[in-house]
Amino acid sequence: SLVRHIGDVDVVLAGDASADVAAGVVPSIVAGDLGWPVVAQVTGIEAVDGGLRITRSIPGGVEILKVATPVVLCSAADAVVARVPGMKDILSAGKKASEQVSFASLALPTAPEAVEATVSRAGGPARRGVLVDGADPSSAATELVHALRSAGAL
Repeated sequence: SLVRHIGDVDVVLAGDASADVAAGVVPSIVAGDLGWPVVAQVTGIEAVDGGLRITRSIPGGVEILKVATPVVLCSAADAVVARVPGMKDILSAGKKASEQVSFASLALPTAPEAVEATVSRAGGPARRGVLVDGADPSSAATELVHALRSAGAL
């Protein structure tokens, strides 16, 4: 993984949302790949002797944990108020050094040859996919009413 490529890492900090529809799967997968523990819904972090004191949101309150590093932490949505960067910050960010790492150099396990996904939608009838040309508003209205009547919506 990229964390192994970087080297001496004690904490991986992940945000609260990603392409996994905010399910918290990405930090868990990263932690599993590294063999590290993961703590979600983190609202505060403090360095203490031999590790970190983590404050996290739980239903009905907060929980305080002492965690040894290395660890993957996933922030809570309300952990901090995001600040809008100023123009100086934006321009200086473009000048910061960055390293490009090829995907092949990470030595990741190979993905399965094929993945089959099944999606089901709950409730409601299937969409008919009728397109109404709006170039002529009068004709479009007539066509829309006809489509709705034939679908039983009117």
